[in-house]
Amino acid sequence: MKSAFKILFGLTLLLSLGFCFFYKPGPVWKDGSYQVYQMDCGKRLGLYSDPGYFGLIPEVVVAAGSNKEWVVAEQNAKGERRFYILRKPVKNEFPDDPEGPFTLDEYNKKVITLGLPPFSWREPHTEK
Repeated sequence: MKSAFKILFGLTLLLSLGFCFFYKPGPVWKDGSYQVYQMDCGKRLGLYSDPGYFGLIPEVVVAAGSNKEWVVAEQNAKGERRFYILRKPVKNEFPDDPEGPFTLDEYNKKVITLGLPPFSWREPHTEK
């Protein structure tokens, strides 16, 4: 009986680890080449631009939005809310580095002065 339990436990562990290794989810938010992606079978989220600009905004991105001119993101880093803005490049230009991090008050001022878009995606159970 104990050996059957050990085998069952081992198979469960192996399947769980295999699922995380081979699981490749799609983006949780996307606007053109900008995406919030999920990695490592968990909540490791970040903003990137295709092709190959990983880590424009490091983990953990909990909200994102965009319009014709801007991409905005909210990050939760060690329980602290931070906000970033990124101007979309003109055709055939590389994306600029994001501006930020901003506090909520600083970000709200930028929303008014720059006409930043609202967040169109938000990770469930995060502050609004």
